[in-house]
Amino acid sequence: MYVPYYSKFVLCFDCISKNTTVKQGMTVPRPEIVLILKQQAELERKESVKGQKDRVDILNILIKGGIDMRKYLFLSKNTI
Repeated sequence: MYVPYYSKFVLCFDCISKNTTVKQGMTVPRPEIVLILKQQAELERKESVKGQKDRVDILNILIKGGIDMRKYLFLSKNTI
């Protein structure tokens, strides 16, 4: 569940909700969305242990996530 007062997403909720896929019967954001949000989290937490975990997650998404780079570039250019 997203708590809007806790953090501000770099992508609007509408953009996130329109870019989903189904994995194991669950609707989840596309890997490109997850990558952008993870990058935002890493920037905000880069000096912490969580920031280090964010960097590992980013690498895993890039290696195993099946990122569509065109979609990623389009979405990243349309961030808030």
